[in-house]
Amino acid sequence: MKNRQVDEFIFLNEEDAQLARNEKQQVEYLEKHMDVSQTQSVRMLYEKINREKLFRTPVGLKYMLKLHRQLSEAGASEESVQPIRLLTEYDPRIKNQTETVKSRIIQTKRETLKRRLQMSIILNLLLAAAIIAMFVITLKSDHPNILNYERTLQDRYASWEQELTEREALLREKELNEQSR
Repeated sequence: MKNRQVDEFIFLNEEDAQLARNEKQQVEYLEKHMDVSQTQSVRMLYEKINREKLFRTPVGLKYMLKLHRQLSEAGASEESVQPIRLLTEYDPRIKNQTETVKSRIIQTKRETLKRRLQMSIILNLLLAAAIIAMFVITLKSDHPNILNYERTLQDRYASWEQELTEREALLREKELNEQSR
């Protein structure tokens, strides 16, 4: 619980507490480097922080309230100083609706991921079957390829050798027949 406390605020989770710590550092930096006697500088800083929604936690909003009061004390009218914009919802019904929408989004993402996983598995099985089929076709083929080139070449050389042997035998027979005449 102590690690979630920043200044006088205790936050619901560590992430929010860390965000508040970061905002506290920013506030300390601004206070160290800011000339608060210059009303125009304070106004510009206040408007920039408010416009860009730089502070979200009570720590930063407390500093914005301080700037707002300084501007009011310096004579700025309430209409000329923008109100502080909050990024928090306080109505529990809105929070429940937001959580419902978030749960639907998460459910949709899960379903999408599940469909993608199923499609990926199916495609991988089809590709594996295609690869196996290619290996079977390649092994049964008579044409030389990387898997059966040695056997195919040996068979081809053996058939050439047999042809040559047969031709030699025919030539010898012819020569013998010609010599005997």
